[in-house]
Amino acid sequence: PVVTVGDIERLGADSGWIHGHILCPGDRTGPTTRTGLGTATPGVGSFGMPVEQRSRISQLTGVFIAIGAIVLAVGASWGLLKLASGGDGPVKIQLGDEDFDAGQINRISDQIAEEGPVLYSDVSGRGQLQPIWVNHFGDDPAVQWFVFSAIAPGADQGCFLAWNAEDNLFDERRPDPTDPRALGEICRDVTYSATGEAGEGAEPLEQFTWNVDDEDNLIIDIRGDSDEE
Repeated sequence: PVVTVGDIERLGADSGWIHGHILCPGDRTGPTTRTGLGTATPGVGSFGMPVEQRSRISQLTGVFIAIGAIVLAVGASWGLLKLASGGDGPVKIQLGDEDFDAGQINRISDQIAEEGPVLYSDVSGRGQLQPIWVNHFGDDPAVQWFVFSAIAPGADQGCFLAWNAEDNLFDERRPDPTDPRALGEICRDVTYSATGEAGEGAEPLEQFTWNVDDEDNLIIDIRGDSDEE
């Protein structure tokens, strides 16, 4: 026999046959609606498949959550890069670099004139493997820089050169863990001048060459070299 559209509509109205899907008594989610294509039930689409009903607010909420996740991911990545690069201060450490940017010569020279030589705790970026002292003399920040190792040859582990402002020289000490600003305990009786020149009985320090770039930054060659500029 031939089944007409009208027969299907009547079946839908009488027995719950909706677009190829038989609804059980408990399946109806709302009143049926007659359309030109048959009987429809709210929330049920072609072949009886449920149709997701989403409000505009829920859609916007999903978009904002996705945007927030992207912002957090970018922020975390930037934070890791910032951490790896040594931060955004005047000291810029890049692992594996041969040159170390110590910062603006005007700022550093003024700081040295007021407080004494500046210690960079680890220009290698690998944890006290290559601490250096930077000192400056004169009124011209473009010249008379002295850069040398903060570890004397033959030093015991944990012993570094410390600036002794009272005696105007460097001596070898073990830092005081309770007071970072204190001179600490003497390690050996060796001293070095303000320019890094070895005193009596001390071996010469490793010296580092330097130059001033076009942006007035003090650039130090951390590979070490006995030549001075």
